[in-house]
Amino acid sequence: MYIDINDVRVHYEIEGNGIPLLCIHGYYADHRLMKGMMEAIIGHMNIKRIYLDLPGMGLTENYSSIKSADDFVSLICDFVDEIIPEERFLIAGFSYGGYLSRAVHKKKRELVDGIVLVCPAIYSDRKMRELPKQEILLLDENIDDHFTELEKVAFNKVSVIQDVKVYERYKKEILVSNGLCDFKFLVRMLKNNYSVSFDVDHIESLYEMPALIICGRQDSVVGYKDAFGILSNYKHIDYHVIDGAGHNVHFEREELFNSIVLEWFERVIKRNGKE
Repeated sequence: MYIDINDVRVHYEIEGNGIPLLCIHGYYADHRLMKGMMEAIIGHMNIKRIYLDLPGMGLTENYSSIKSADDFVSLICDFVDEIIPEERFLIAGFSYGGYLSRAVHKKKRELVDGIVLVCPAIYSDRKMRELPKQEILLLDENIDDHFTELEKVAFNKVSVIQDVKVYERYKKEILVSNGLCDFKFLVRMLKNNYSVSFDVDHIESLYEMPALIICGRQDSVVGYKDAFGILSNYKHIDYHVIDGAGHNVHFEREELFNSIVLEWFERVIKRNGKE
């Protein structure tokens, strides 16, 4: 589906009914990353999953007016106003989407009933991140037979668990998205306008709504230690650091990740009286 937000033609998908959940993917990906993450976990629940493609990624079109991360945030907020006007909602964000999620939450705080951050970028500037050394904990000797040399380079950069099962999800949910990326636009944004103009984690008062943060212990892209620094912003928060996982914790430690996310959503739904 498409909706015109100002000059931008935003592509999005909606699955299910119930409490709205806005899902914001990471950089160089599209809505399929979040859809692959969430559908198997909460597809049976009373939650309306809203997946959008950010400008320069996926099928969103006519985004020449987008010049900065602030424009990203304004677009997402306007999108929310159009799709679920005045409705209370949840947010889930992955990586850079976790950074944008906190920015959107700051703008829409009075309507947000909960936030899920998966491997969130706490600092947009990579030089500020405290990162563990990249390492491979499991390597399938036969995995080279399953991808091209170019795919191998991309996979090796972020993957802690390198077996066929992990690769198949990486290919289906992340590599497939790369073919739709406007790399010229995204590299320019990354170099000049990747950060919003305000501190997404500066708050005037404690956030009362429930929050969940899940990080990979071996995540060499955004790390896990920086996320500890924002825990005090939330009155009700679960913080999980999962060993044996990097930036793609959701399919490197799939069963554990799914159980944590499912339990959190079950509690949020019960809290909201939407069973």
